Amino acid sequence: MKKTILLYCPPPTTNKPSTRAPLALLAVSSMLVGDDYEIVIMPRDPGQHRRIFRDYMEKALVYGVSVMTGPQIRHALKSSAAAREVLPDMPIIWGGWHPTIFPEQVAASPYVDIAVTGQGERVFTTIVDDLSKGRHVKKTLQTAPGGFVDINRFPSLPYEILNIEDYVFSAEMGSRTINYVSSRGCPRNCSYCAQQLVSGGRWYGLSPDRMIRDVERLKRRYAIDGILFDDANFFVDLDRVHDFAELLVEKRIKIGWGMANGRLEDLKRAGDSFWRLMNLSGMKSVFVGVEPRCGELTHSAGKTSGTLFEDSVSLAKKTAEAGITLKLSLLVGFPPIGKAIVSFDEELEEARSFLQGCAGESDKFKGEVSMFLPFPHAPLYKAAIDHGLKVPEDLEGWADWIPDKTETPWLPAGALKKIGEINEKF
Repeated sequence: MKKTILLYCPPPTTNKPSTRAPLALLAVSSMLVGDDYEIVIMPRDPGQHRRIFRDYMEKALVYGVSVMTGPQIRHALKSSAAAREVLPDMPIIWGGWHPTIFPEQVAASPYVDIAVTGQGERVFTTIVDDLSKGRHVKKTLQTAPGGFVDINRFPSLPYEILNIEDYVFSAEMGSRTINYVSSRGCPRNCSYCAQQLVSGGRWYGLSPDRMIRDVERLKRRYAIDGILFDDANFFVDLDRVHDFAELLVEKRIKIGWGMANGRLEDLKRAGDSFWRLMNLSGMKSVFVGVEPRCGELTHSAGKTSGTLFEDSVSLAKKTAEAGITLKLSLLVGFPPIGKAIVSFDEELEEARSFLQGCAGESDKFKGEVSMFLPFPHAPLYKAAIDHGLKVPEDLEGWADWIPDKTETPWLPAGALKKIGEINEKF
């Protein structure tokens, strides 16, 4: 009888379901798919899990949960508590961003046996194989061996273990769009992000040939006509992106793709011919985050506000001329430190002018303002605490760490409302 691996990726919000495929679960399954194990992806609603745990009482080998800081923790705790009640001897493993950032905190939970830090493919495979051979797994922390590994060394994501229709959605990319990731990590050291801790500042991108094989497989098997890229930083290697787009054109692969995330530091180097090729290959949109005050606080962006504005306006013009939508998110609300301390109202006015300047160059521009909330152990995390930010003391508390719902103590009351008023106009 096959042993069953149960896997869960909780929804990232508390008030609406997610349609995106659980790529983290597919990643840790990639080396286990085959004849030896049955892999079951749990539904997003943890209220359904108790029944499923009962169904697999005789076959369940291990339960794996992928967790990011925020609302995913609440769903994960509810599901893990049900697993502990129904299957008290089944090991429960948590991996992902939160266990990587707070491994001891996660491992201390009565509902977690193993907290995995770093990339999970190899360490999870080793744990599963040990369990299948009857080896005891004690409550512990486990770190992925070898550090951050080139993802070209791992198999393609096994979308076949999903009920694929649960994760296909209609979007600007196509009527049958699915999410996909072509790279891991990020070499940047943005002051609000913890990528340096999670990936060590390293970045690996799949080769263009590998990306093309994956896209062709998704089209052939599931009639996918749109790809939403979930990369943390898709455009680190512009030559890779260029070659991928060129192969789409050469092979006449008709597919829409977009929401590819990039940094201005990389994208400013792309010329008009690059964007024309992107459009010809089916690209619909690019997403860029901009932080005008970031460089003035920590120099991590290496830019002044003026340069960022000029680069953003130029990018808006180039993408519009190529028929591509630029989606730009402007981060505001940094703590009052650095060379240029301004009031929140002044910062909002700067943001409004920033977005208006970009919109003036593009009828395909979409802008928004987002509230700064530092990710745990990001470069500005300590500075935020020094300025009064109260951070959770336990695992349950981190479930309420929601950037767009948390007002920081250095901002005036009603800051989120003011941000919302600007976003309504864009």
